[in-house]
Amino acid sequence: MIDHGKPPAAIDIAPFAEGPVSTLSRHSRLCKNQDIRNMVGSDLPPPLPMMRLWQYSLGMTMTPVLRVARPSDDLNGLLRFYEHGLGLTLLDRFTDHEGFDGIMLGQEGAPYHFEFTRAHGHVAGRAPTPDNLLIFYISDADEWKAAVQRMRDAGFDPVPAFNPYWDQNGTTFEDPDGYRVVLQRGGWSR
Repeated sequence: MIDHGKPPAAIDIAPFAEGPVSTLSRHSRLCKNQDIRNMVGSDLPPPLPMMRLWQYSLGMTMTPVLRVARPSDDLNGLLRFYEHGLGLTLLDRFTDHEGFDGIMLGQEGAPYHFEFTRAHGHVAGRAPTPDNLLIFYISDADEWKAAVQRMRDAGFDPVPAFNPYWDQNGTTFEDPDGYRVVLQRGGWSR
């Protein structure tokens, strides 16, 4: 059992040391070099996979569900964009919950979902810059083409990316609030 009162250098990491190491923290990469490890001190614990390191730091044993939440002035427009265009599922909807209306979209069982809310009597405004992005990596070329076509069929035309990198292998769309979604052709490998 881990004693959460111990300083980080004395933590028993054995319960976390199993499984493949996919992404290492900056500390881990540096400590692969023995000279640097000697300069920093040999009493440091061995490197941990980054996911397990942050899970430990938050006291978690499972991967959490991520909710991306933001305000909007146009819930109906966002519903059309994210449900009909992107193909997400309307997971929940609420009206006048302590002065807020909202919608939640995602995929059943996925570790993420999006919540858009409208506060009665408040103006949310548009995205502060054209570089506020959600990026969906789609590794299958046919699925990527279908996703881009579904957006077009729903009435959303591509826009040039603010950062030209995203135009190299992706297609960018702007939602009714000015936030952008990139459908990136290819997988995420890190």
